[in-house]
Amino acid sequence: MIIYFTKQTVDRYKIELNDKNAKNSESLTSKNEASNELFKWGAKLFYFDGRKSIQLVNFASRLTIFLFDIKVKDFNDIPIMLANYLMLIFEDKLEVHDLLSKYFDEGKEFYFDRLKDRSVISTINYTQSAFEEVDMFYEYLEDGVLKTIELNRWVNFNYLFGLKINGKRDYIISSERFEELLRERYLGN
Repeated sequence: MIIYFTKQTVDRYKIELNDKNAKNSESLTSKNEASNELFKWGAKLFYFDGRKSIQLVNFASRLTIFLFDIKVKDFNDIPIMLANYLMLIFEDKLEVHDLLSKYFDEGKEFYFDRLKDRSVISTINYTQSAFEEVDMFYEYLEDGVLKTIELNRWVNFNYLFGLKINGKRDYIISSERFEELLRERYLGN
C-alpha cells in the first residue's frame, strides 16, 4: 500500500520517502498493488484547534479518514491508525471486516511517497475546507473529547463525493464505493 503525502506534510513531519533508491514507491510494491488505486491513499496535514491532524483519502473510492493530534513521534503509526479506523467505521458489517482482513493481508507493507494526483489533492482540499467552513469538526466535540469514530463514520456514510468512474463524473457515498471495490476484488462481485 502506498500513502502519498503533500509536500507540506512531508516537510512538517520530516517524512523519509521510500523512493531513495527506486524511481518511485510504486516500483517497490507489487505490480498488482501499484496499478490498483484501491491500495493508494492521499494524505495532507491540516490544523484543527491548533493541533496537527491528517486527512487520508483513498484514490479509488474517496473513503476519507481524519486523524487528529498526530505528533511527529506518532507518524509511523499512521498505517495502523488507518487500519483501526477502517475496522471501526465498518464494525457493523462483518462481511466487510473479512474483506478488510484480506485487503490488509494483500497490502501489508506501507510505502510513503509524494502526492501528485491533482484529483485527490482537490478532494482533500475541498472536503477539508467544507468541514472547516461549517465547523463540522466542532459538532463532534463533546465535553472536550472529539468523537473521531462518529465523525469518520458520518463523512463516509453520508457525505457525497465527486468521482470519475469509467470516464463519467458521478457522485458517490465513499463507504459504498469502497465496499463495492472490496467485493469486486475479493469476491468477484
